[in-house]
Amino acid sequence: MSRVVTKARLLWLHRWLALALAPIFILVILSGGILAVKPMLDDWAAPPPAAAIDPAALLRTITQADPQGQATMVMPGADGASVTLVQGGRWKTYALDGGAQIADQPAPFDFFRLIEDLHRSLLVGAGILVEIAAYAMTIVVVVGPFLAWPRLRNTLLGWHGAIGWFLLPLSALLPVTAVLMTLGIGRPSLPPPSGGATTPVAALTLAAQTVDLSHLEVARSFRRGLVIIQLTEPAKTFVASAGGLTASSGPGLIQELHEGTWAGGWSGALNLAGALVLGGLTVTGTLSWYRRRRFDAAREGTEGADVLIAYASQTGTAARLAKATAAQLGQAGIATTTASLAAVDPGELAGQRLVLLIAATTGDGELPAAGEDFVARLGDQRLDGTAYALLALGDRRYGHFCGGGERLDDALVSHGARAVFPLVRADGDPTDAFLAWSAAVFAHLDLGAPAAAAPVADQPAHLTLVRRERLDDPTVEGTSEAWHLVLQSTEPLDYRPGDLLMVTPEGMAPRCYSIGSADPHWVELTVGLARYTDEAGVEHLGAASGLLCRHLEKGAAIEAAIRHHEDFNPPPADRPVIMVAGGCGVAPFLGFLAERHAMPSHGPAWLFFGNRHVAGDFFHRERLTTYVREGVLDRLDTAFSRDAEPAHVQDRMAEAGPALFDWLDRRGASLYVCGRRGLGISVEEALLAILREQGGLDLEAARNRLAAWKGEGRLAFDLFD
Repeated sequence: MSRVVTKARLLWLHRWLALALAPIFILVILSGGILAVKPMLDDWAAPPPAAAIDPAALLRTITQADPQGQATMVMPGADGASVTLVQGGRWKTYALDGGAQIADQPAPFDFFRLIEDLHRSLLVGAGILVEIAAYAMTIVVVVGPFLAWPRLRNTLLGWHGAIGWFLLPLSALLPVTAVLMTLGIGRPSLPPPSGGATTPVAALTLAAQTVDLSHLEVARSFRRGLVIIQLTEPAKTFVASAGGLTASSGPGLIQELHEGTWAGGWSGALNLAGALVLGGLTVTGTLSWYRRRRFDAAREGTEGADVLIAYASQTGTAARLAKATAAQLGQAGIATTTASLAAVDPGELAGQRLVLLIAATTGDGELPAAGEDFVARLGDQRLDGTAYALLALGDRRYGHFCGGGERLDDALVSHGARAVFPLVRADGDPTDAFLAWSAAVFAHLDLGAPAAAAPVADQPAHLTLVRRERLDDPTVEGTSEAWHLVLQSTEPLDYRPGDLLMVTPEGMAPRCYSIGSADPHWVELTVGLARYTDEAGVEHLGAASGLLCRHLEKGAAIEAAIRHHEDFNPPPADRPVIMVAGGCGVAPFLGFLAERHAMPSHGPAWLFFGNRHVAGDFFHRERLTTYVREGVLDRLDTAFSRDAEPAHVQDRMAEAGPALFDWLDRRGASLYVCGRRGLGISVEEALLAILREQGGLDLEAARNRLAAWKGEGRLAFDLFD
């Protein structure tokens, strides 16, 4: 078995043992921490030593009080003039002078005895569960540090790793000693009960022949018919049976380490610290898992819903329309599930009353990545009986109008699904087409007219160009012209990094650019200048990129719009994030990092950046290296395809395979990819290889893992042609 497969299995064991037994862990750790306080109290608030007793008077009194040998414990009083016998759950106290009974009362409440019972058997005689928990806790504590190097980050997972690594001896002390005790290692050896069982009264009668009992502390029944006799001066312990008396070595070092009694109060304090460490590991580990599961939920809806609304979104419009559809149907009393097609298993379509689909078009008439992935996963699966309605988004000013929606429509029909009404196409602004489509959906469901729930429109943005700087070095052969633009807004804008600035050249369809800033009064763009040559051999500049990179003068205003792109906004600040960028695809990630830079604490961040020449088009080099120095960016891996030692981003990902697998699988990182479509294909291939090599998965299992990450929203692509 390879090292990486072993590591993956250990990670699985570490995680699920801890989660499955977390409630028992908490009870055992909490009770152990309380018990650790007892030696501290005994040491720091010790009562005065008990007075010596008359052994002969003691024997006369207990023999008279317990002629049938029913007492399970004998305890002389601190005054040296009385003795208490525990009989049938009653505590009966007798005077040594004459043997008269002084008191007969129920067993007094003993807080620490109750906690000890909780610690040993959970108060229900479940000692076997406690033993299992001890073994499991030992495995979890010992295995944890071998899964990853510690990362000193002010996050739940960061604290979890740091505690596990740097306080390993303290955290391992209690579970390891508990396991050793269950195995009988470190416990004092007990003699066999030669001659049969005995009782405390009989044992004391026997012991008095050879031992001075004037400083007796307690005599109590023990397992296997033995009796433990403890003296205080000198501190000695004897084990008695009907056949004789044997001096005991005491509890033994292992037991004293576990109980915190080897050095009085100070050892108890050490055990209390160990319990706090174990409790901290249990809480931080469980909470980080819970938060990961909560944040990873990419599907919205009601359990048991039988209307599925799925979307393939490129710029966020399809996602917003899907949510608007869910709101309409919700107002009509219809329970729905809303999800990206990346989170939809083709097999679940057959169980729906109606499947509503909204698909954008990207590139040369293609589906966005989520849609292409869904079509690929259809395979040879049949969808007979599946009823669906499809809204296709497009713009006639582009070629292959609504090509993405048409491709999805063809795929569904070829697999046996049935459209309840013909494909509806949206041209440009989708509002009218959306309202017509939703009206047809309501009519099919016999719901009457839908409530007006049009999606949120793009946010107008009146911007002024305040700075433009060239990012590439024109003296280096083979670079492509790219610019960094800073535009100012007098009014605060509502956006997040990864949202899109829609720029509409005169008489043309809008072009979108990823926003790479986090300040509501500024919009930062990274724009590559597009060029193409017509049939006559004349070179032209891209309409929108030419406007932004060449024609828009500094200080000039431009009317644009901001479109929310929720599927490509940064993850929660405490979650690790991996960003993969090709060329101008670094644009949104500058905003990701700027947003984290402004926060008092944040999770780790890792950027892969690829381009052609390190000296010619390492875009935003100084800014990125500054983020590394300041700890905002934990790792920066670069690849340049036309340098002396050419490399691509996927090569760097392969080299970092073990660390990438650790970030994604153990630490729950989100991975974002921005660049050309070919980059997305290469990254997926690299991730599949890493999952197979580092995780020990076969190809199908690796593909399923990627599909799960996409469905959870942890793997996001923003690709362009």
